[in-house]
Amino acid sequence: MVSDNATQAGASIADDVSPIAAALDLTQGIADRLRFLQAQTEIAANAIAVLEAAGVYEDEPSPSWENRAGKGRYLRLVFPTNGSARRKEYIGADPDKIAAALAKVKRTADARRVRNRLAYLQDYAKAAVIDLRNVLTDLRHAEHYWGQPAA
Repeated sequence: MVSDNATQAGASIADDVSPIAAALDLTQGIADRLRFLQAQTEIAANAIAVLEAAGVYEDEPSPSWENRAGKGRYLRLVFPTNGSARRKEYIGADPDKIAAALAKVKRTADARRVRNRLAYLQDYAKAAVIDLRNVLTDLRHAEHYWGQPAA
């Protein structure tokens, strides 16, 4: 018959081991989150490829509507400066050209937003890798104690 002290000692040991079971459960959660992160980065990269294939501007321009005396409104795109004079692209008043230019401006803005999201996801993944390497290093250092006899 097992004494109460032995039962309590067994329960104490089980309690001490339960963090290991919890850590093993966490590893599945970590793997699931990493797979989700990988899927999100692939979605972002594919979205950028689709937007670029449809056509984007190298720099993100600002639409500028202007009136010409007697000729109505027309569209110009004003691009960011790079230290020199602003580059402007004349689109004109043709509705089809205006629609195409504005769609390209929107794709350019969308591509920038998706690139920013992709950069965030990649930075987050890099930070996670560093943290996981640190955990693995800690576990490897602890192996010294694991190999010791339990007496």
